[in-house]
Formats: sequence, C-alpha cells, structure tokens
Amino acid sequence: MVNYEKEILRLTALWYSYVGKDMHKDRDCHWYINQVWSYGDVPYYWIEHCGYIFKPCNSRRYSSYAGAEKALYRLIHKAFQKEMSWAKDVMEYASAYDQTQIDKAIWLIKNYKEMV
Repeated sequence: MVNYEKEILRLTALWYSYVGKDMHKDRDCHWYINQVWSYGDVPYYWIEHCGYIFKPCNSRRYSSYAGAEKALYRLIHKAFQKEMSWAKDVMEYASAYDQTQIDKAIWLIKNYKEMV
C-alpha cells in the first residue's frame, strides 16, 4: 500500500530541486489540498497548484481527503511527465537550447527516472 503523504513529500522535494535549477517563482513550489465548505453542503476536497511551470486543469471534487491525496500524487507525476517530454526534446535538439536548459533536462532525466 502506498503511503501517499510520504510519496507526496518525496515528489515535492524532487520538484523543488528541479524548478530551483534556474529562475522560478515561489508559487511553482506549492501544492494544496483544500477542504471546501459551501452552502451548508457536505465538505469536499479540491487540489490546487498555481504554478507557472505546470498549470493543471483539475476541477474535480473529492469526497475524501484520502482520495484527494491519491489524486495529488498522480498530479505531481503528471507534472513530471510533462517536464520529461520537454527534457527529451531538449536532448534531441540540444543546439536550440542554452546550457542551463540542457543541464536541467539532464538532471531531470537522471533523477526522476531513479525516483519512479
């Protein structure tokens, strides 16, 4: 059984290491599970990430914190998968990128594959 809290902590630390390789905004480092209380209805959980690097389109409501936590774990992996596509493009067309971008792509390919 996956300990989602532990895995989210591991992945967000890796994400921070990745986005910190070059200039980034602080908001790229925050991932949220919000509990929403509205209109006297039963509360629900909502995932939020307001970053510039990865902009999720998640409008789903979760009826439990555990469900939201599992979805957040998957969302962070989705962010890495998107960045892995970029990293592979960088490596294939390295002459079109600067050294900072190449170094970032190399770091991501090495570290994310080891962590999955």
